[in-house]
Amino acid sequence: QATAAETWVAPDMRLEEMVEYTTLNGMKLPRLIVFARGYKFVFRVRMISSKTIGGGENNKEHFGVFASCTSMQESGNGRTNNQEINLKPGELIDLGVLSPPADDEDEEKSTTEGGNKKTLSSFIVKNFVHKYKMGRWGVVSGHDNYVHDLTDERTGKLSAPASERVLSYFRKRGKGEFPTINARIGPDMRVHFLFGVQYQGNWAEYEAGMQELVPLFSGREVEVTVSRHYGFGSKQDADAKHLQCIGMFQMDDIVASVRQLERCLLDSSSSRDNGSSSSTSSVVEEQQRFPFHLVERAKQVVICLEERGQTILDMLTGAKKSQSNGRNGDDSSIIDESPLVSALDKLKELSRILDQRHS
Repeated sequence: QATAAETWVAPDMRLEEMVEYTTLNGMKLPRLIVFARGYKFVFRVRMISSKTIGGGENNKEHFGVFASCTSMQESGNGRTNNQEINLKPGELIDLGVLSPPADDEDEEKSTTEGGNKKTLSSFIVKNFVHKYKMGRWGVVSGHDNYVHDLTDERTGKLSAPASERVLSYFRKRGKGEFPTINARIGPDMRVHFLFGVQYQGNWAEYEAGMQELVPLFSGREVEVTVSRHYGFGSKQDADAKHLQCIGMFQMDDIVASVRQLERCLLDSSSSRDNGSSSSTSSVVEEQQRFPFHLVERAKQVVICLEERGQTILDMLTGAKKSQSNGRNGDDSSIIDESPLVSALDKLKELSRILDQRHS
């Protein structure tokens, strides 16, 4: 029988460690061991080629996570009993936390777990500038307007702390594959990754997904993938839709996006501590570290934000004049436009720096 609601199964024990692989020239990759329902599950990171996962003719290598399991129980003859794990439909094993906890004071604060909780607008800007490199490490889970981002601000690559977590390496499921890793927001407001086949009331679909795990209980290693939808076809479509979305940002989105651009382009400590760009020489020196091939994309975002920001500022200015003509000194409903004015000034400075880098 199916459970009435999705249920998380807490593991009896969880151990994560870094393992050195001689086949990868001594590279260290994380391995996660979980004990649950009488089974020992091992999740390890491996390199796989794009040909192996149906990615076309180019033999590019990607990370993936492969699971194996052994029963901790023995049958009457002393042999290991490899029967299917006792999980009811709707039950999923909690593998642990992917993202940092929410911070009410600064929702985009970086933590030692190697992740940021960003507004969706900030992530859209960062994702566009870095050519969608961090897309696989940005998880939207739940109903809030935030993305849990595990990448470095400057390079767009997986951050150092996150690179030591198995949960950072799950591959997005391919066409026709059933995801066996599911992202969920927990009561602690963190993103948890859960292992198992999601049950949505369709028994035939659930059985088809469980069939992909049958080799796992026969002593074989099986790749496990996560369901994350990016919603775009070609990169050209993604570019157009990202810029279109940026062109509809509101004032708070623009302010957050400017902060994100400063983190991508400039030294985060100088931009946060001083509240604005530092001297021209130091700013240019910091900006030189930003990859040259991404300058044009950053410039596109700056132009788009400037146009949208100026449109909103003109609307606010017009509304303020209209209200001042029709009211007798009551300014309580007038929106404070100073954050937007400051953001537009910073965008002009960023545009100047990008022009210098491009020339």
